[in-house]
Amino acid sequence: MTEWIFPRMVELSRTFHRYPELAFEEEKAALVIMEELRRLAIPFDYGGVGGIVGRW
Repeated sequence: MTEWIFPRMVELSRTFHRYPELAFEEEKAALVIMEELRRLAIPFDYGGVGGIVGRW
């Protein structure tokens, strides 16, 4: 794993734990993940209810 991505992953993980959501109701988490994928220019598909698939 490249050295720049690990701190960001830890930051995102802490965000998810700071604002927990019920299973299959992870709307805010999905928005955060989709924004991060956009920021990294990684294409993705969103199938609802947290169903996000990044296409590398």
